[in-house]
Amino acid sequence: MTEKCIDVSAHNCRVPINWPKVAASGIKGVVIRAGYGDSISQQDTCFKNNIAGAIAAGLKVAVYWFSYADSVADAQKEWSVCEQTIGNYKEQIKFVAFDYEYDSYNYYKEIHGTAPAQALINAMANTFLNA
Repeated sequence: MTEKCIDVSAHNCRVPINWPKVAASGIKGVVIRAGYGDSISQQDTCFKNNIAGAIAAGLKVAVYWFSYADSVADAQKEWSVCEQTIGNYKEQIKFVAFDYEYDSYNYYKEIHGTAPAQALINAMANTFLNA
């Protein structure tokens, strides 16, 4: 069975999301950005409102953490901050994803002057996901 889900973050909350309307439209779940980076100050500014609203509307919820990790140790720090952020909602969350994208890759290149090795990216993802 195919279910429609949406992805939301602070980029989508200039106007508050009407979660009952989202659920009524046939959307069954939402993947919510919990934050990014390795500091609690980088929690997504709309995370708490988004997850509370989605849960109240009866939607399935999952979260993702946008990574800027540049080492395995940094990926572990990111997990620790993510875990703090999602702690009150763990029972309702279906899964947590490690989001390593173009910005993550470009950040690494800017800091280190070279692209991250695929093995390093895999090691960071595995560290985060296995924590």
